[in-house]
Amino acid sequence: MTVGVCIAAFERAIRKMTGDCDKCKFSTTSPIRIADTLEEAMSMAIEMAGTDKVIVFDGSYGSINLSSSMAEFLTQRAPDVSRNVDRHLLPLWLKQRGIDPETV
Repeated sequence: MTVGVCIAAFERAIRKMTGDCDKCKFSTTSPIRIADTLEEAMSMAIEMAGTDKVIVFDGSYGSINLSSSMAEFLTQRAPDVSRNVDRHLLPLWLKQRGIDPETV
């Protein structure tokens, strides 16, 4: 599965700081693109990623902007991920720190 992430807010901030966005690069091969609306950013992310499972960061903290297909995917995966953390990853992490998982 491919997941697309479009980080559009950074170009706006860099443009304000430098006055020149030609120096801003999302990667070495593609320039950062900005969107004026969340809907436009979502469309851009879908186009760039080649999938409808996308997360778009808009500069807001404490919330996630994602497509409905990504929300469905994450909701379906959540029980398995939670089980893996509870049964394997958290006990391992605790043991690595000298904490007996049975006492927590």
